[in-house]
Amino acid sequence: MNLYIANATRQDVVFLLRLPEKAKLHRLTLSSGRQDVIKDMSQNDINSIITHLERYGAVKRSNVRGKLSNFVGYVYSLDKPITEDEFHYGNEEVIDAAQNRSVVEATKAAMASELVSRNKVVKGQRAKRTVVGFEQEGGPKPEKERLRMEVTVDPEVNGNVGFPLN
Repeated sequence: MNLYIANATRQDVVFLLRLPEKAKLHRLTLSSGRQDVIKDMSQNDINSIITHLERYGAVKRSNVRGKLSNFVGYVYSLDKPITEDEFHYGNEEVIDAAQNRSVVEATKAAMASELVSRNKVVKGQRAKRTVVGFEQEGGPKPEKERLRMEVTVDPEVNGNVGFPLN
């Protein structure tokens, strides 16, 4: 039985695997946008490797087309290579997950800033709301194409609205 493992991220990754009942440590290096195949292993060894990969966020090939949250970019398949379209879709999901994490972290920062500034008195008045702006730094994009975001925290707004704070 063959096991295909793909890396749909923009970074190289190294997996260190130890199969049950074997002392040897296996090293699997996957370059960005590449896949590797592990050939002719027993079903128990394949299941052990899949369990290890899933622990670190790998998903089965059939699940790549679904809505994935916190997808890390590792895909595995039994007996069939991962297609180019699945690589592209997986990479888009990795980017979406990173952007969602950025929004959550920016929201946490704005809420923390609001807690600090809520009780400050400036020129005899307390702040009614806190606005925190974020802008993407550097990178290959020109300045006008960089991401910008503004988060407003207003204590007067309904307090029943929750944010995921993972």
